[in-house]
Amino acid sequence: MIDFKMKKPCMALLVAIVVFMASCSSSDNGEEKAYNDTTLQLIQLVENNPRVKDLLIKAIEKGKSINPDLSTNPVQSLEQYYDFVDRSQKAMPWDVIFCPGQSSVFGRMYQALCY
Repeated sequence: MIDFKMKKPCMALLVAIVVFMASCSSSDNGEEKAYNDTTLQLIQLVENNPRVKDLLIKAIEKGKSINPDLSTNPVQSLEQYYDFVDRSQKAMPWDVIFCPGQSSVFGRMYQALCY
């Protein structure tokens, strides 16, 4: 039989920790992400050139329709494209390659670079 009298303080502490962690997590409240300078230049180029933006969005949509798998095509939106470009610039092989046989887009990039 479980003694709930002893469990209530622990449960209350656990709930408080979960609420605190949830309140501290980052959320999209309209603030700009902390992209590196090169990514910010790309964003500015895309925003200042409607034709480039339109072509990029169409390419992303076509890629998403051809390959909707997030493990091999992590870019499903313009925002995800910026995230991908930003991460690609500062990713180290040991951060993105967990297994030599990995079929992720970063695994394929690594294999292509090694080749």
